[in-house]
Amino acid sequence: MFFGSYEHSLDGKNRLRIPAAFKEGLGENPNIAIGRDGGLVIYPASTIRAISMSIREKGVPKEKRPAIRAFLANMFQLSEDSQGRFIISSKLRDVSGISKEVVFVGVDDRVELWSLDRWQNIDVEDSDIDLSDYGI
Repeated sequence: MFFGSYEHSLDGKNRLRIPAAFKEGLGENPNIAIGRDGGLVIYPASTIRAISMSIREKGVPKEKRPAIRAFLANMFQLSEDSQGRFIISSKLRDVSGISKEVVFVGVDDRVELWSLDRWQNIDVEDSDIDLSDYGI
């Protein structure tokens, strides 16, 4: 399980390092994709295998095919260099608004990657939302 948040900065070549707290859990060959709320999502390979199995087992109704296709078409395997850095493509930077400062956020079975600006503008004042059914 991933939790916590860590701020980092892109270097001059648009590279980042995965925070040490998330590195082991993401394992070998993690994948990065466009998230649903304006950020990016980094998945361990094991989670991608589970998603793939679910798609195969359940099938994809015609109305969901464009969304599944877009999700898979905009997913990329993270390739780290010898110093453990990976490059965020210009397409993913544009979609997510990432330019320099970022925040890695642990969210259960995945890690989200946000531009610092977008992360700081998320409305967290919904503290009156009942989360008791999650044990929170």
